[in-house]
Amino acid sequence: MGREAAVNRFPTKTLLWAGILCFGAMASAQTTEAVATHDGAAGVPAQRTGEDARPSINPVPKQTARQALLEMFFGRKPGAFEKHLPTAMHEFLKAGNSGISVNELLQAVNEIRQSGREMETFDEGPVLLHSRDSRTEQNIEISVESESDRGDEYEIRLAIALYRNGRALPLPFSPTLICTMKMDSDVWRLDDLLLSLHLPVGDPDFLATLNQRIEATKVEQQEGAALRSLRSIATAEVSYAAAFPNVGFTCSLSDLGGTGASQPSPRAAMMLDSGFGNAVEGYTFSITDCSGSPARHFQIMAVPQSTEGGQRAFCEDESGRIRYAEDGEAAACLSAGEPLP
Repeated sequence: MGREAAVNRFPTKTLLWAGILCFGAMASAQTTEAVATHDGAAGVPAQRTGEDARPSINPVPKQTARQALLEMFFGRKPGAFEKHLPTAMHEFLKAGNSGISVNELLQAVNEIRQSGREMETFDEGPVLLHSRDSRTEQNIEISVESESDRGDEYEIRLAIALYRNGRALPLPFSPTLICTMKMDSDVWRLDDLLLSLHLPVGDPDFLATLNQRIEATKVEQQEGAALRSLRSIATAEVSYAAAFPNVGFTCSLSDLGGTGASQPSPRAAMMLDSGFGNAVEGYTFSITDCSGSPARHFQIMAVPQSTEGGQRAFCEDESGRIRYAEDGEAAACLSAGEPLP
């Protein structure tokens, strides 16, 4: 992908995530059942006054504005989203003149509830939401920069950061989101939503940093492709050893591939795509240390073809644990590599 395309894609994607990801999670309510009390001898219940006879119920704690904001966008109960819309917005959508319906808004919200994404929300503290997509290895964290509670009005200022493969995903701007909630008929409702993108295009230092971020994006994309290939090779190794137990693991990438044969064999197991080679997007792959007969051990290495770009080296063995070396060297990864988060 060219630099220009990479920059153009970030604003659109981040606007979508920013609008959806600043919210979620259900508020909790606690109730305590009334417990009858007994007195008197031999287990005979004593007479109770009218006041004593009333059940003892703890009051349900009120929902905070932050909990309401989270419930609005991630609550599982029917009507949770509409519950926290302002009355004026309800009427606007009902009129049907906007071309937007509540269902269409909910479809956008439901994108974050897709399978494969793990989410954790927080009713208090410096983080509002942490989300991880296991398919893309992308993490999104929404942190709380400030909160202001003015009784019947609440404002929260949020910052958005993206991570992938244990590294911050560089953005060409600094996104900030300000959400304002107002109390209406004993319900917190979203009154205002302000998304701010800081882009100082007249600052030479910022433009120099932007260029560095674009280069870092290229590195991040190459590392992501290398990790996907590394995992594919490791999965193929496990399948290979199960299919050919007398051989065990193999140190030949060609053994894991193969085409044209009628049946899989130790020399052409057909467990990798026919076009899979020992290099992909700036990385070279190799397998070593297939010790034992049958082989019970292997080490896969993904090494950048050039260490000048700042790409990390990755390695994995039969344990499934992936490690990395910042200097891009295979030896450093194998001897003292850091575990990939």
